[in-house]
Amino acid sequence: MYPTKKNNIEQELPKVDEIELLEQLLDQAKITLHKAPIEAEECATKALRIARRLSKYNEQKQLHTLLGSLNFYKGLDKVAVAHFKACLEICLVEEDQFGLAQSYNNIGGIYLHKEQAEQALDWFIKALNQKDVQTNPAIYCNIGSTYRLLKKMDQAYDYFYRAIVAAKNVDYIHGQIIAHINISECLQEENKETERIHHLNKALELSTKHNIIDTYVKCMELLGLAHTRQQKYDKALVAFRKGIKKARKANLFKDQTSCELAIAKVYFDQKKYKTCLSQIEKVITTTQKYDWPDLKIEAMKLKQSCAFAQKDLVAAQLYSKELVDYLEKQKHLTDEDTDHLLQLKESKINNLVVQNQSFERQNKLILQSNEELKQYAYIIAHDLKEPLRNINGFAHLLEKKLKSHQLENHQFTKEITEYTNYIKGSTIHMSELMEDLLQYSTLQPKPEKQEFIDLNTFLSILLHDWQDIIKEKNLQINVHPLPTIHIVRKHCKQLFINLIQNAIKFNDKTQPIIEISYKEEFAHFKFMIKDNGIGIEQEYLNKIFKIFNRLKPRAFNGTGIGLAICTKIVQIYDGQIGVESKPNKGSTFYFTIAKKSPHIDEV
Repeated sequence: MYPTKKNNIEQELPKVDEIELLEQLLDQAKITLHKAPIEAEECATKALRIARRLSKYNEQKQLHTLLGSLNFYKGLDKVAVAHFKACLEICLVEEDQFGLAQSYNNIGGIYLHKEQAEQALDWFIKALNQKDVQTNPAIYCNIGSTYRLLKKMDQAYDYFYRAIVAAKNVDYIHGQIIAHINISECLQEENKETERIHHLNKALELSTKHNIIDTYVKCMELLGLAHTRQQKYDKALVAFRKGIKKARKANLFKDQTSCELAIAKVYFDQKKYKTCLSQIEKVITTTQKYDWPDLKIEAMKLKQSCAFAQKDLVAAQLYSKELVDYLEKQKHLTDEDTDHLLQLKESKINNLVVQNQSFERQNKLILQSNEELKQYAYIIAHDLKEPLRNINGFAHLLEKKLKSHQLENHQFTKEITEYTNYIKGSTIHMSELMEDLLQYSTLQPKPEKQEFIDLNTFLSILLHDWQDIIKEKNLQINVHPLPTIHIVRKHCKQLFINLIQNAIKFNDKTQPIIEISYKEEFAHFKFMIKDNGIGIEQEYLNKIFKIFNRLKPRAFNGTGIGLAICTKIVQIYDGQIGVESKPNKGSTFYFTIAKKSPHIDEV
């Protein structure tokens, strides 16, 4: 299970040397991922143990993803899925949409590799549900590949073209290239050579222009295979060797080995069996070193074919036994018949695609509308405050003028003084109302400059500034140990000030008592501000959180916006707000804030 964060007071700071070691191991694992995968796995495994001990969840996500990929290359699908699911669990707690989409897509990719279409589509649907535009190109490509596997070419093309559009929308060149490569392979299966070459050349052009080496190597491999099918062996060897040269420089050893295996196949087609066997042995040695079962199985099958072609039955029998033994170790689960569910899955995917496009359009309109509302709010606040200041100023001048004239009718003077006081009080209230309304209207749905705030220190400073009020009201404020939360400081201040002020304002006891505490839930912290005040009638419990709804407006000052501001802030952080109360027995206001570990490095 994903470990819950302990109270901030109880946590011990990790040793600096361990943090440095973790960073070094993580960097080394990334560097050696293709160059020396066994070393990469050792570094990643050590780093994961440290990351768990230090509760470094961002590093844990990276390491689980890396280890999942390494085990996938080794053919250990169950181990790979376990790592991807461990990453998924962390992303679920942190509500990391990009991480969730990536994890779901990675797991689906394993089932696609195993040719288990139904399971693959299940995971790809979950990935699409995250509505993360950055990962959509890869998800669409995988869905297209699933339909290609099922020989449903119309649907396959549809999703590959969607992938190209989605990749262009987020300027993801690699995604465009992969989609073109997938389309070329579909066209090759349908013997549409002219169109296939067009898409392959497009992929090669983009790879060369943007210096994307892995896709360049893949394009060269595919061109070499096309030349091999046409028996243009010299051109095939040139293409494969270009791919090998680029792959070697970039330490893409698996891609390099794949091209070397393709060269062995050229020698086999040319009936150069001894040269072919020599090339195969080289490939098998490399696959054993890096533990790549898919390439090793291909090489062993080709080796067996060479023996049969040379009519060496003893060698052929030996190679067959070696292959069978190895296949037993690498045995995959039997594919399931999933045709009866495919139409349902396709319908779900299409609906999600339409929803995603609709959400993107709506988001643009909402962002534009929010920006306009923000501008209007500032204009209204500025334009209205000026006449209010004038009214207040002239009320003061009028009062001063009346006093200087020393009118004989004292009753008349007293009445006018009351009127001017009323005008001044109303302008102050109106100014406060506009200030609160401005705060409410300018709250951002995606706040910037969030920071990790230790609430123990934060409230200690806040309440220290209220010492005069605490003494005057004879307040008793008990603050229990609180956690660290990830929030904009201004929002944190608005939340606690509004709720604590409410607890003070709506209290008629000679000894007002306020309790501030929290409890930890699965994905949120729940905070409680409890008082022994006047309480709230049942019928008002839901109304008070709406803007301009005030409890007993004649008896208590206020604008009726404070709780609405709190509600909007809590919603920004994926939380909820509410109250439990009984008349004359006090109230407990509560709100939740989504967790985020303070050990996660901010980008």
